[in-house]
Amino acid sequence: DGDLRQLADLSIGLEAANITPLHGALLATVLANEGRMPEPMLLEATEGPMGLEPSSLERLPAREVIAPETVPVLARAMQAVAVYGTTAGVAPPGFPVAMKTGTGAEWRLGYHANYVGVAPWPNPVVAFSVRITHEPTSSRVNRTAREVLKALLEGLHRRRPDRGLAPR
Repeated sequence: DGDLRQLADLSIGLEAANITPLHGALLATVLANEGRMPEPMLLEATEGPMGLEPSSLERLPAREVIAPETVPVLARAMQAVAVYGTTAGVAPPGFPVAMKTGTGAEWRLGYHANYVGVAPWPNPVVAFSVRITHEPTSSRVNRTAREVLKALLEGLHRRRPDRGLAPR
């Protein structure tokens, strides 16, 4: 409902480009799910003597959001971000990721960064999203996002989600 300038700003992450971390992780999951975005679901559980005991809930089907033939092109671009781009050198050795980064600003609110991706590549079993907001400069928001991403990926690597979680 805006003008061409607003559309241009939105296309590069300026002004009204807010997403939630959940939505960021869901967007990244599209890459690992042949172009389909899963529907998020809440886990219902009761606390038992050994911790939470989940109840089985019906899982809604994923919906196609990009054509499957687009996935390989997107995958190469997202791998390049992690190897040569904004987050080069952040992923722990032996734990490759495919991801996208974005930095924007909102008038009087500061800079924000969104880093979304999947790991370990090429057979991901976990999607992640890092969102940092309200930093005074783009370099500071990206430095902070890289620090948070590094800690997150190191933790995921130690846990080795490719060994302990069911795929997709």
